[in-house]
Amino acid sequence: MEPELNLVIAHKLEAKPLVALLDMRQITKQPPIYRGGGLRLIVSGQGRHWAQEAVNFLAQQSHISSVQAWLNIGIAGHQTLELGQPLLANKIVNRSSGEAVYPAPLLAMKQVGELHTVDEPESGYPQNVAYDMEAFGFFKAACKHTSLELVQSLKIISDNLAHGADKITPDKVLELFHDNTDVIKTVVADLRSLRGRFIETRLDTPEFARISALVHLTATQRVQVRRLCQRYHAFGIQEQLAELLGSKALQAVSGRELVRSLRQLLLELE
Repeated sequence: MEPELNLVIAHKLEAKPLVALLDMRQITKQPPIYRGGGLRLIVSGQGRHWAQEAVNFLAQQSHISSVQAWLNIGIAGHQTLELGQPLLANKIVNRSSGEAVYPAPLLAMKQVGELHTVDEPESGYPQNVAYDMEAFGFFKAACKHTSLELVQSLKIISDNLAHGADKITPDKVLELFHDNTDVIKTVVADLRSLRGRFIETRLDTPEFARISALVHLTATQRVQVRRLCQRYHAFGIQEQLAELLGSKALQAVSGRELVRSLRQLLLELE
């Protein structure tokens, strides 16, 4: 059976409590991969390059048509957040290039924030953001194998200005994960549920059928419009989409104009 959710974890120490919590068993030693209950976990090693390689490796083991969710879990530093605070990334920045990506805000978490992926451990915390070494590589790679909505990064704050990274011990890492058991289980369950809803919307939506009947679309535009309609459903805002498509003016627009309008409304509603 194909997994519903893949977890990419940088260190074996971080993976250990997750394997126990999620009742998984090891199936390969190199790379270390664990499975159980519709989940698959790989230990990638430290750094965005290795996170990217781990994602691609798992994707190559999957059926090409399989829809899977992806979750990166690990520790991170932060300028001000308290130790043990969980944070769901809503913006991930590659510190070396400045490029940013934006995970879809579809999971219910009180603490969300910006995450910077760095090439070397950050000890100065120059900005009031979280710092890790894997999330950007993970996110960029995972989005090539599934929908953006199904890729998320959850971090647990392990160090800050008051308690530097030099004070992190193996026991402390295990304690941080143990204290966030409920948060981790909730994020895993919510992401799996989101995947289920996404699969349901893969079928052509009623809105897409209406558009196809009224607007001439090129092959590329059909793909774009189908995907946009699915995103409205994934976000639960299909009523606003129906209102837009209810306009009589729909019959007079070009495919290009329609794609532009759908994207603009989606940005406003997000």
